[in-house]
Amino acid sequence: MSKKLGVFICPSCQSVVQSDVLLEEGVICGECLHEFSLPKTEGVIAPKGKPKRLTGTGSVSSEKTSTKNEKKPLPKSPIIRDATSLRKSKTPKQVEVERVKVPVKSLEEAVEEELNFSKDEETILADGSRQVKRRKKRPKEEKNLNLILFLSGWIAVIAIIFGLSKLVEDDEKSGEDKRDRDKESVTENTVKKEILRRFYPQVTASFKAFIGHPNNEGRSQYIYNSSDLALAFTKHYQLNPFTVPRSLIKVRAANVIKLSEKDFGIETIWEDREGNRLGALHLWDGEGWKLDWENYAPYSSESWALFRSQLGKREGRFRLLVRKREVEDGDEKFSLSFYRPPALYEGAEEFRVSESPKVEVATKSELGQRFLKLWEDHKAGDVPYGSVLGELLDPAKYLRVNVELAWEENDLGESVMVLKDILGVLWFGEKVQNHYQETLATDKEEAERGLGSE
Repeated sequence: MSKKLGVFICPSCQSVVQSDVLLEEGVICGECLHEFSLPKTEGVIAPKGKPKRLTGTGSVSSEKTSTKNEKKPLPKSPIIRDATSLRKSKTPKQVEVERVKVPVKSLEEAVEEELNFSKDEETILADGSRQVKRRKKRPKEEKNLNLILFLSGWIAVIAIIFGLSKLVEDDEKSGEDKRDRDKESVTENTVKKEILRRFYPQVTASFKAFIGHPNNEGRSQYIYNSSDLALAFTKHYQLNPFTVPRSLIKVRAANVIKLSEKDFGIETIWEDREGNRLGALHLWDGEGWKLDWENYAPYSSESWALFRSQLGKREGRFRLLVRKREVEDGDEKFSLSFYRPPALYEGAEEFRVSESPKVEVATKSELGQRFLKLWEDHKAGDVPYGSVLGELLDPAKYLRVNVELAWEENDLGESVMVLKDILGVLWFGEKVQNHYQETLATDKEEAERGLGSE
C-alpha cells in the first residue's frame, strides 16, 4: 500500500485508486469498501477525522456522519495472491500499465504451469500487512527431467508422423498423377456429354438428309471437305453404286471422340428393321456437322480387287481390315492378311474371299513396332480416340487400318505385296489422319529427348 499523495493500491481487491487527500486522513476503497489504514506503530497516534471514501470513478467524497447504531464493516478475509508479481518495488503507474499486458512466458514456465508447479503465495491481513508463505521448490534436476520427458514425448510424436509420411510419399506421387488423369477424364467426359446433348439432333438430321437425297450431286453438300473430295466422291460412286437402306433406320448408339483440345467428332451407329448396321462420323467444319465421307465409304485410291490380283497399279492407299498371323520365327518377323471392308447387305463371311497374299513385316522395324502397338491396343480394347465403330460393326479379331501397300520384287525375283506405311488409324478421313500423324511425331520427339537425357 503506497503512502504517496493521491495514488493507492487497495490491499483487499488490488484496485488502483486515486485521491486528493493523504492516506493518514483516512480513505475507503470505492470498489470493495475496504478502509485504508496505516500499520500501528509505537509513538504514533492515528489522525482524527472522518475517513474519506474513494468512489468507483476515482473521486473523493466525505462520508456521512455515522450514527451510534451504524455497524462497522467486518474485517476482510485474508486474500491469497501471487507474490512474485509484486516482489520488486514498483510505482502505482507501472502497476496500472502492467495489469492490461498479456504476460509472456518461457517454455520452461509454461511446462511448470502444465505440471502444476506453484510459486510463492502471500496472505494479506485485515490491517493491510502481508504474510508471505514460501513453498519449497523442487530440485532443479527434477524440473529438468519433467521438461525433458515432456519434450521427448512431442519429439517422438513428430518422428512417428514423419516416418509415416515418408512411407506413403512414393504412393502419393504416383497417386497424384492418377488423380490428375482422373480429373482430366471427368472434365473430358463432361464436355463430351454436353456436345452430344447439344448437337445430336443436328447430326442425325444431317445424316438422314445425306442418305435420303436422290442423287450424288445433292449428297455432296452434306460431306466434310466436299470441295477437295469432289473428284474422289464422283469416281468412287461410278465404280461402287450408292447403297440406300432398304427400310427405316434408327440410331442404336452415339459416341463423341476427342481429336485434339478443340476438335471433336460425333459417331453414330444406325440399324434398319432387319438388324443391318452402318456407321458414320460427323466433324464440325465451322458451319455445321458434316459427314466424314472417306470413313463412311470407306474410300481407297485403287480398286482392291484389281490391286490384289496385280491387275491394277503397283501401289495404292487402302482402307482395309487386317489380321495378324503367327509365324515360326516370330522374333524376327510376323505376317499380315488384308481384306476389303464388308458391304452393308453381304453375308457374314463373304469379305474373306478378298484376302491378300501374306505380307511379311520385320518385327524390330519402326513400322513393325507401330503396327504391333496398334494390334496389342486393339486386343486390349484400347481403341484410338475411343471410337466404337469397329467394335460394333466389324467381325471379331479384325482391325481397321489405313495403309499404303505396294508390289515389289524380293531377293528371289518374286513379286510380293509389302506394307509401305500406316497412314492412319481406323478408316478416318484426312483430318483425323493429320491429327494421328502429328501425335506420332510428338511421341517420337519426346522419346528422343528422353533417350538424350539419359
